[in-house]
Amino acid sequence: MTGFQRRIVSIVITVIMIVASAAFCLNISAVGKVASVKVSSTTQSSVALKWSKTSGAKSYLVYRYDTSAKKWTRIKNTTATNYTDSSLSSGKKHYYCVKAVATENGKTVTGDVSDVVIGVTQPGTVSGVKATSVGSDKVTLSWNKVAGVKGYAVCRYDTVNKKYVILKHTAGTSYTVSNLTPATSYIFSIRSFVNYGSPVYSPYSARITVNTKAPSVGAVKNLRLASVNATGFRLQWDQVSSITGYQVCQLDSVSGKLLGTSYTTKNYIDINVGSTDKNYVYRVRAYVKAAGNAYFGSYSGKITAFTKPSVPTGLEGAENSSSGISLKWNAVNGASGYEVYSYDASDGKWVYVGYSTKETYNVKGLKETSHYKYRIRAYKSSGSNKFYSDFCESVTVAYTSGKNSSIYSEEMEKSGVFGYLYDPSEKCFYTAADPWQRNVGYNSIFDTAAPLSLINFDTLRLRFEYDNKDWMIQLWKGQYGLIFYGAEVGVYTKPKDRTIMHYDCASDDEMLKMSMDFLEYKRGTWSKRFSRPYGYYWWCTGFVPGNKFGDFSGIGLDMRITAKDYTMLNALKGALDKNKITYTTKGLDVYFSYR
Repeated sequence: MTGFQRRIVSIVITVIMIVASAAFCLNISAVGKVASVKVSSTTQSSVALKWSKTSGAKSYLVYRYDTSAKKWTRIKNTTATNYTDSSLSSGKKHYYCVKAVATENGKTVTGDVSDVVIGVTQPGTVSGVKATSVGSDKVTLSWNKVAGVKGYAVCRYDTVNKKYVILKHTAGTSYTVSNLTPATSYIFSIRSFVNYGSPVYSPYSARITVNTKAPSVGAVKNLRLASVNATGFRLQWDQVSSITGYQVCQLDSVSGKLLGTSYTTKNYIDINVGSTDKNYVYRVRAYVKAAGNAYFGSYSGKITAFTKPSVPTGLEGAENSSSGISLKWNAVNGASGYEVYSYDASDGKWVYVGYSTKETYNVKGLKETSHYKYRIRAYKSSGSNKFYSDFCESVTVAYTSGKNSSIYSEEMEKSGVFGYLYDPSEKCFYTAADPWQRNVGYNSIFDTAAPLSLINFDTLRLRFEYDNKDWMIQLWKGQYGLIFYGAEVGVYTKPKDRTIMHYDCASDDEMLKMSMDFLEYKRGTWSKRFSRPYGYYWWCTGFVPGNKFGDFSGIGLDMRITAKDYTMLNALKGALDKNKITYTTKGLDVYFSYR
C-alpha cells in the first residue's frame, strides 16, 4: 500500500466514527406514530376519543383544529389512551389528532401526528312535541324549532320489536302520520339531525302517546227496492265511502224486533225468500272494522220489500150495461193495484187501458156485438217504483148491450163449439182450455190413424226425463180435415215404469208456459199468420181455413217454451240436440223454429 492509499483509508475510517458518534448523541430512535384514533361517542357538548397504546410513549398530546384561527391547538396532555373534549357547541364538526410523547437520554421527544378524525356533537333535543290534530287514521304532530339543524326524524315506537322506527325525515316542524288504525294507541318521538356526510341525531324528544279516534261511519241513504222476482228481491242504497261493508237487518213487520242480519261489501244485496206473498221489513247501516272491532254508522230508514206479485186469476166479464163491460178478477195478496190491457188486432199489440186499486174495472165506449180481448197484471208500489206480476191469461169478451158478456168468456172458454174457440184478434181457431181430448191422452197410434180422418201432418217429438217421469213435447203442423190447416204443441207425461208408450196429457201442475207463432212462406219470406199468446198450456193449438194437403214446406212454427227449472232446461236442450234442432236460450226460456 502506498502512502497515498494509506491516507485515503484513514480519512474514511475517521468519517465513519464521526457519524456514529453523532447518531448516538442525536437520539435517532424516536417514539412511533399513534394508531387507531377514533371517536368513541358524542353528546351535545362533548366528543370522546380513544386510540391504541403506542410503544415507548409516556403520554399523548391531543390537538383540536381551531377553525377560526386556522391552526391546530393542543388541548390535552394525558397518559391515558382516551380523552373527552367537553364544553363544545352542539351540532358542530370538530377535527382531532394525537401525538405520542417519550423521553430519551433526558430529552422529550414526540412521534409523528396521527391520522385526523372528525367528531360531530349531537344537535339540540327537540321540545314541545304535541298532537295538533287527531283523526281515526291520521295524526298531525308539531314541535319547536331547533337552531342549526338540517331537519327532523319523525319516529314511531314499535311495541313488538321494542324500538323506535323512523317514519320520515322532514325539514319542517310538523308532520302528518297517515294510514293508522282507528281507535289505537301510538307512541311518537322526534329527533333533530345534522348531516356531515351522514345524519347525526339528537337524543329522542320526550315521547307522546296519541290515541286515534274511532272511525266516522256515514249513514246509509236512499234504501230502495231495486227489483223483484218470483222468489226474492234486490235491496239497493247509495254507496258510503271508506267503509268495510254493510249490515242488512230484517225486522218483524209488526213489533220491529230484529229477526236476522246479513252482510255485504256491495251497496246492494239479493235476498231469496221463496215464492210467497208476504212483506218483509229491512234497514241497513254501514260499518268499519278496525283493531278487531266493528264500528257502525246510523241506520237507514226502513223499507218494506216483497216478491213479485202473484198473477191475477179469475178474470171475467161481468154484466153489461149500456155503456160497456165490467171486468172482475180475484184479489192478489198485497197488491197495490192492477193494470188493464186490451188487444189491438189492427197492429197486433196490447194497449194499456187503465188501472184500478180494486178487483174490478169498467170498460166504456165499446161497439155493439163486437169481441174484445183483455188481460191484467197486478203491481205493488215501493216508493216511486212499481213492480209487476206476469200477465194473466187473456179472456175474449163479446159485448152485447144489456146482456151478460161473461157467457162468451166463461162458457165458451170451458168447452167451445166441439171443443174449439175462435180468436177474432188473431183470426184463428184454437182449442179450449179443458176439451174432451184431455181425457184421452196420447198414443202414437193416433198419428198413424190420422190420415183416415183426412188429417195429414209433419211431427216432431222431443222426449226427455224429468222429475222421475218420461216427458214428451210433440209438435204437429199440417192439414186438419178438408178446410183447415194449422199446428199443435202438446205436453205429455207417463210414469217411468209404464211399459206401453201411452202418455197422459199434462196435469195442471205439469203444464208449461209457451207461445207459438204460426208462419207461412210467401214471396220468398216467412211471415206470421197468427200467434198463440204466451201462457200455460198442455195443448197449444191454432187453425185457419185453407188447404195444405201434402205440402208442409211452406208452414212452420217459432216456439218459446219456458222450462220449470234448469234441470228441465238441460233435458229439453238435450232432446233438441238429439233432433238436430237449432235453438237459443235466455234464462229458462228456449227459442227454436220448426219448419
